[in-house]
This record gives sequence, structure tokens and C-alpha cells, in this order.
Amino acid sequence: MQQFLVDIALPVPLDRTFTYLVPPEFQPFARTGSRALVPFGKKKLSGVIVGLPPTTTVKGLKPLLDLLDAEPTFSEEMLNLTRWMSEYYFAPWGEVLKAATPQGLTIESTQQVRLMVDDVRPLLEDTKPAAPKQHAALLALQASKELTVLQLQKKVRARSIHALLHQMEEKGWISLEETTKAKAKPKIEKFVTATESGRDAAAEPNKPAEKRNVRLTANQSKLLVEVTKAEEPLPIQLVLKRLGIPLSTMKSLEKKGLVIFTKREVIRKSEYEPVGPAPQFELNAHQRRALTHIAPEPTRHSSCTA
Repeated sequence: MQQFLVDIALPVPLDRTFTYLVPPEFQPFARTGSRALVPFGKKKLSGVIVGLPPTTTVKGLKPLLDLLDAEPTFSEEMLNLTRWMSEYYFAPWGEVLKAATPQGLTIESTQQVRLMVDDVRPLLEDTKPAAPKQHAALLALQASKELTVLQLQKKVRARSIHALLHQMEEKGWISLEETTKAKAKPKIEKFVTATESGRDAAAEPNKPAEKRNVRLTANQSKLLVEVTKAEEPLPIQLVLKRLGIPLSTMKSLEKKGLVIFTKREVIRKSEYEPVGPAPQFELNAHQRRALTHIAPEPTRHSSCTA
């Protein structure tokens, strides 16, 4: 009997593909562009099927563990493009494909399995003797109606479940929905504002000691004066860092009712945003001589910016 083989590009720092056997239950879904879960050393990795070789000289092939797609994730055009990118940038094909995988389709994403039939009893009777894994999956979904793939896999006690679920989805018994959690949470920053009492207390160091309403340490007074100077709320960490004062001092002012804390979502800065004006660099004699051979006459100058 002829073996069903696939070549898989894995996200590893090796410029080659790896050949695996396809067990009979996975063969209807084994197509180029589909993602597969395979053993790799002591780990399990997800990769992309990039070829269906008729034969191989490699000995001791391992079977793939599961197929993650009912339909290919990557078209033939995308496979060709990622292969070209791999060769052009000297990057392993598997790592390029991993970077190109649409968000929400990574193996770490959460897939929900939902039962789509109103009366599951006839299906339970049909699958009990002929398809025990499908029977166990239907039983679990009958009790919960909706489960994640991982939850269902634990209940079925199956090593692999994606191909099984794709078969059940094709029959209209279940639906599979991809959901992902936002990886980047909103950046929340704490701000401080002086209260009316705080503004009054900030002016008290100029008053005689017997006329002051609030006793403040030197750091508390210094911090309160800084906060009252601002017309808008100030970022707490920025103020503390600038003055070299600990957070406990700020909290003590809050307890006395002299400042209030607020929270606000702030926009994250990109690592590519300039942090200031470009510095000026003075060219040495060798650099100026090289520039005269490179730059046209109107653009030649003795200094340049980075």
C-alpha cells in the first residue's frame, strides 16, 4: 500500500522542510496550504503543508498528530510568495509562514465548538458503535452545548481532535468559531491633581508656622508645589521621577485630601517615533571627500543629520 506523505515547513531555524506520514483519518483534509500539528523531537509544532511528495528516501517517518484546517489557510499564490520571501531574505520558510499566518488562526487561539442539531439522540445512536470519538464528543456537547476545543479534547480523551471536528462540521453537526483575546491591553496611566485644600496648603510654607493648617514634610511640600503648578493632571510616575521622591510621599498627600488620583488610557508610543530632533554630525576629511563623489553639487555640505 502506497504511503500518503506530506512535506511540512516548520517554524524552526533550519532551511528545509520535513516529511511526515498522514494517517488514514487525516487524508481527506491533507492539502497544500493547510496547517498540521506534528511531533518534532520532544515537542509538538504546528506547520504548513507545502508539498505532497509521492515517495521519499527518508527512513523512520513519523505520522502527523492532527490537521488544524478544514480548508487551506494559504493559497498557492501565498505559498509561492512566502517561498520567494524566504529565499530573498534568507529566512526559513516555516518562520515566514508563521509570520504570515492571519491573526486568530494561530494554534494558541481559542476555538469554540457549538452543537448545531436540535435533537442529538439519533446521532448518538448511530455513532455509538461506529464512531466512538464522535459519540463521545456529541455526548459532551449535549451536556454543555458549547465548549472550547481544548475542553472538548479533554472530555473525549483524544490525542488529536481537529480533523475529527472538521468531519463533524462538514456533516452539519457542529460549528467551529475562532476567537482570540487581545494581546495588547490598553495602557492605563495614573495622574495626580491638587485639590482646593492642596492648593491652599501649597502656599502655607510662606506663612508663619502658627498659621499653617496642614503640617507637611519637606518632600511633601516640594511635591505639592510641583503638582499645583500644573494646569492639567500630571502623570504620577513622571513627577516622582523628576523630583526623586518616593510614591509613599504622594500617597500620604492623597490620604490628607490634598491631591486626588485619576486613571486615564494613554496612547502607546511606537518604537519608531523620533524622540527629538535629529542630531548634527560633523564630517571628517575622508567623509567629505567621499561625499563629493556621491552627492550632487547642490546637496554637498560639511555636516549632515542622522
